[in-house]
Amino acid sequence: MIPRALQHDKSAGWSFLLSLGIHLLTFLIFNSAHFFRPVLHESTPYYVDIVSLPSVEPAPAGSESPPAPSPLPAAVVRPPG
Repeated sequence: MIPRALQHDKSAGWSFLLSLGIHLLTFLIFNSAHFFRPVLHESTPYYVDIVSLPSVEPAPAGSESPPAPSPLPAAVVRPPG
């Protein structure tokens, strides 16, 4: 029968420390290089007037008062009979 080889490294502490050091160094390089920082673009805000409801015929900007509505036609009253 073939004897089994040892399945563990007796000096795993050095391998662990080396791996930990390389991972920390890589993390610090990527963290300080700002490779993954989002780029924020500021845009002009768009304001919506929610008090004045939209109308069928909007008035042009800068007008002080809306145009007067056209008068209703006079109703003809017929006498009963």
